[in-house]
Amino acid sequence: MLSDHKIGNIKGSQFRKALMKNYNFKNEKEISNYIQKCAFKFKEIEDSIERIRLEYFAIAILVPFLNVKAKQ
Repeated sequence: MLSDHKIGNIKGSQFRKALMKNYNFKNEKEISNYIQKCAFKFKEIEDSIERIRLEYFAIAILVPFLNVKAKQ
């Protein structure tokens, strides 16, 4: 997932689209440079139901600014 964020493009990445829109980046290079400076943490959870529950819980608690699901 992290590598997808690092090498993706705004056509296929909601995260990159949100960064471009909310931080007024002018191009893909600016987005990539920003992402390279970010710290990401991932937790592997094999059970898909538990993964979904944890995701919704984290979104509810953290209210991440760029999370599209939180705004729907």
